[in-house]
Amino acid sequence: MPDLYEIAVVKALSKPEAPETVCGYYKWIEPKTNKTVDKYICQAPVNITLLVYDPVLKQPIRLSAGTAAYIDGYFQYLTQNPANPAETISSEVEKNVNAASQQVFMSMAIAFAVAIVFIAILAVFTITKVANPIVEISKIADRIAEGEIDAEVPYRERKDELGILANSIERLRRSLKVTMQSLEEALK
Repeated sequence: MPDLYEIAVVKALSKPEAPETVCGYYKWIEPKTNKTVDKYICQAPVNITLLVYDPVLKQPIRLSAGTAAYIDGYFQYLTQNPANPAETISSEVEKNVNAASQQVFMSMAIAFAVAIVFIAILAVFTITKVANPIVEISKIADRIAEGEIDAEVPYRERKDELGILANSIERLRRSLKVTMQSLEEALK
């Protein structure tokens, strides 16, 4: 494996701060036939690097952890360049990654749009079913406070908190009306 080792070391030393994917051939002895064949491998680094001493180069180097894929024999149908199978394979992988990224982006955009529509519907519901009735009941309470004790209190038939509030204001209105009538009779 010295060929691939040299390729990996040269690539790692050329950009130690940003290691690149290393692809290349190495010698492999087939277990069944004992024949030496060239195998093709790609090693993709991850963001884990260690500074270690290399006894072959007799100097410290960055060791980049990564993952490798033995790709010859499996993906030959993807390549148009037999001298460098990684060219087409990596472009295929890149296309697939880009397509997946695009799909994730579209899914997120659709989810965001659905969320916006849901929030808009919820806002309209809140305004029409809660906020507007509160404003109306408040205006009726103001009219009653100004002496218009025959004002009709809406939403008394509702079974929620607004119905409770409307019924409370209606009881207050009736009490005020009885009190006003008693006061008028006492003043006569």
